[in-house]
Amino acid sequence: MYKHIDKPIGPGMFLVKFTLYNPGRSKLSLVKVIKDFTAMGLKESKEFVDVASGAITMQTQYDTPPKLSIYATSEELIKFRQKLNECDSCEYDLTDTGYARNKKLIELGIYEPSELVDELIEKSMIELYEDGFNQKKLREFIGRMYSLLPDDKIKEIYEDTL
Repeated sequence: MYKHIDKPIGPGMFLVKFTLYNPGRSKLSLVKVIKDFTAMGLKESKEFVDVASGAITMQTQYDTPPKLSIYATSEELIKFRQKLNECDSCEYDLTDTGYARNKKLIELGIYEPSELVDELIEKSMIELYEDGFNQKKLREFIGRMYSLLPDDKIKEIYEDTL
């Protein structure tokens, strides 16, 4: 089962591909998460989850897990990841084209430093918001970033904040 969700594409949106291997123990929660993210109807969302659980067998040439693709903003993707993490024992693959493109460019050694920085920021945002945002997590994250800098750079940053 493959489903492409049509919705208006705007600036800052990129293609997200989602494959569901196992809905886990909280199928109802997962149905709601998929419904909210894709704007599919309740029946369509439930069928999507049921295919992954084996409750519905699709008559296809290959035995493949259900997949969908949709354009989303990074904020929508972060929220979707958060909600998926709340679904107990859910097994899935979530890929966005921006990440895949940057990964390939880095592997080939042809990338703009600004693209690499953007990718690191995006990954950091996902890490910060995973399992819910809190100040302790932010403090640890910022501390980790500063600890990687040389002493003279830390001093320069400190002096710029005064």
